[in-house]
Amino acid sequence: MYGVGKFTGGLLSDSLSPRTMFTAGMLLTATINILIGFTGNVWLLTFLWSVNGLAQGCGWPPCTKLLREWFSPYELGTLWSLLTAGCNLASSISPVVTAFLTSNFGWSAAFITPGVSTAAMSVLAYYLICDSPSEMGLEEFTQRTTMKSRTENKTVENRKDYIITMLYSPFLWVLSIGYLLTLFVKTGVGEWTQLFLIQTIGRTQYDKGLNLVSVKQCSMQIVERAGSRLAHLYGLPKTHKENLSMRPILSATGTYNYALAKWLDDKLKPLSSNRYTISDTFSFADEIQNLVIDENDILVSYDVTSLFTNVPLQETIEIIAEKAFADNWFNTTHDLSITKPELVQLLEVATMNQLFQFDGNLYEQTDGVAMGSPLGPLMANAFLCSIEEKLDQDNKLPEFYRRYVDDTFAIVTSVPAAEDLLSTLNNCHPSIHFTMELASGNKLPFVGMEVLKKGCKLETSVYRKPTNTGLLLHHQSHVDKRYKKSLLKTMLNRAFRLSSTWESFKSECDHLKMMFTNLKYPDHLINSTISHFVTSVRSENPGVQAQLSVNENAVHRVVLPFKDQKSADAVKRQLSDLSNKIDHTLHPVFKSRKICEDLRVREPKPPIVSQQCVVYNYKCDLCDAEYVGYTSRHLHQRINEHRSVAMSFLEIGGLFGSITSGYITDKLMLKYGNSTLSSPRVPPMIGFAFLQLACVYLLHTAVTSSTSLWFISTLIFGIGFSLYTAINLYGVLAMENSPPGLSGTSHAIVALAANVGATLAGIPLTAISKVYDWGGVFVCLELSSLFCGCLLIGARNINRHIIDPSKLE
Repeated sequence: MYGVGKFTGGLLSDSLSPRTMFTAGMLLTATINILIGFTGNVWLLTFLWSVNGLAQGCGWPPCTKLLREWFSPYELGTLWSLLTAGCNLASSISPVVTAFLTSNFGWSAAFITPGVSTAAMSVLAYYLICDSPSEMGLEEFTQRTTMKSRTENKTVENRKDYIITMLYSPFLWVLSIGYLLTLFVKTGVGEWTQLFLIQTIGRTQYDKGLNLVSVKQCSMQIVERAGSRLAHLYGLPKTHKENLSMRPILSATGTYNYALAKWLDDKLKPLSSNRYTISDTFSFADEIQNLVIDENDILVSYDVTSLFTNVPLQETIEIIAEKAFADNWFNTTHDLSITKPELVQLLEVATMNQLFQFDGNLYEQTDGVAMGSPLGPLMANAFLCSIEEKLDQDNKLPEFYRRYVDDTFAIVTSVPAAEDLLSTLNNCHPSIHFTMELASGNKLPFVGMEVLKKGCKLETSVYRKPTNTGLLLHHQSHVDKRYKKSLLKTMLNRAFRLSSTWESFKSECDHLKMMFTNLKYPDHLINSTISHFVTSVRSENPGVQAQLSVNENAVHRVVLPFKDQKSADAVKRQLSDLSNKIDHTLHPVFKSRKICEDLRVREPKPPIVSQQCVVYNYKCDLCDAEYVGYTSRHLHQRINEHRSVAMSFLEIGGLFGSITSGYITDKLMLKYGNSTLSSPRVPPMIGFAFLQLACVYLLHTAVTSSTSLWFISTLIFGIGFSLYTAINLYGVLAMENSPPGLSGTSHAIVALAANVGATLAGIPLTAISKVYDWGGVFVCLELSSLFCGCLLIGARNINRHIIDPSKLE
């Protein structure tokens, strides 16, 4: 519709006031854009969009007429260049403005705001523009006034005769065919070269992500994120609590700072422990089983309320940084060379101002760390370690004090001493609060086990909370039978390691028998597994265990979906045979879909263009050529990058060509004037046509996958420069060499040919590419450039005037 509007506007502009037509087109365009902002109907939107193209196309022809009326022939090239360059700049700025309006005020604002501003400009233009100098009492150029009177004062029938005469003009046909070929090459290069560089050569703008931070001499490629997702908050029910409550979990995998957080956690983990921390329940059980205490001592535990979300981030970051650079431990241990402020910056990026979504809304975590962040346990432990170290210096901690994250076990002399310790802990920092639980009947649960005080000794056994349902993997579950047997062994091993006496272990075995019987496990499987386990632990063969540990490190696990037991056994045999051949142990891990995965509320997915790690299908705008690829970045980034960095030089070269061509050829017009038969603007166009041919040919034949990106960019810069130079000068030649009263008509004819050329770059080139591949496409572009250059050479012997001035008598 834009092409139709341009052609129609050219024909009408010679009969109507250019000021009225220009401002009316602007006002109509503004009105349509405002209406688009308020409509949601697809068919109405399509209609308005079509009319919008028609209205916008009417803008160029009045401009040609106004330039002819107001400026001398020696200025037209420069002014036309500035006009076209302004349009190119507006096209570059509009996406930025549109993105700003859409993100801040909604998509409607992206149409309404330009519409309102264009309407205001149309009113301003109507009052500032005059059709000709004579309307303001100024003199017109003598030759133009004479020619204008000879054309504009004719009747409609005579005007039609002039138009027919124009159609017989050789120079007009040279301009039309040349413009057609130029637009054919421009569209072909703009659309097809992108796909050529991507599919054949593999060039895109960036193949690596951006560093989150820049740290000198630090191996930071591990923290690069090519694409990231938005963190998502969800809740897990606290089934051990009597009242309904949820534990907030932040799903941070794949976020922009997740890899950085994991890297820091690995490097800084030693700073999150001290002599009071325990690594797991088993090590704690081993420690207290040999502990001798006083008969009057009491057992007590302390728990921090909502520790993770109450950790003071900035303070904890400073604590970690101070410890890391004590004696330059961080750089010495990990062979790095970074400064303390840089480490602080890394920790801030990894933990502070975390954005996440919940229930469709976007939130920002301003303080504390979330469960789900790799740095969560480290930050919490480091903060509590600093408190414990201060209390230790003041001798305020009891003789036996152990902590696992937010759960603390202590042995104190009396209840008042336990309460004093609670008060001391709560006065350490305003952001955290401790609660206390005393032993009941000399029994105290702690991190999955129960500690029993018997005289001066402590005994341990497995502890289950009252809310425990005993629900584990059911025997009828659709998983490998080896996993079911392994579950039995795991529970027996846990019971053995947490039970300090054979009596407590036997009691736990009885409980496990009952629990697995309820889960429909066969009695023979339960009894045989227990029997084999007891036999193995009594044999106490540490050599076998050590050997198993060594072999375990050499295992490569292969995760596979579980279909049925027969298939699982077959896969295990095949991987065992393959392991012997490749000297690596391949261990299958079968994964079954859990029912809870279908029942739980799914994390809302972002729009498709904002997703990463996707397979996509890239198609040409004008044809059915396509390219299938994979990207770990956001899809919208990859879409933009498929307009390769080299292709941006097409527009840059075009901008330079548009600006310089008009000015240079104006100087030639001023120097040679009317002394030549053809226009002085034609010889430079010949040179640019053959420059275009050379660049297209080199792009086709000299570019390979190892070719420098700058060489490719230079070639495309040359193509853009030569193409836009020709496009600019075709418009100038059509405008300045037509009779003043028919400049719009002349421009309409040439513009129609240009639209035909752009169309031919679509379907015909598609058909050629299917038969002759890229070679056929580039040969068509090269032949078009060659024919255009030869056509312009012939134009040097053709009268530049579209209608001979003598025929206007």
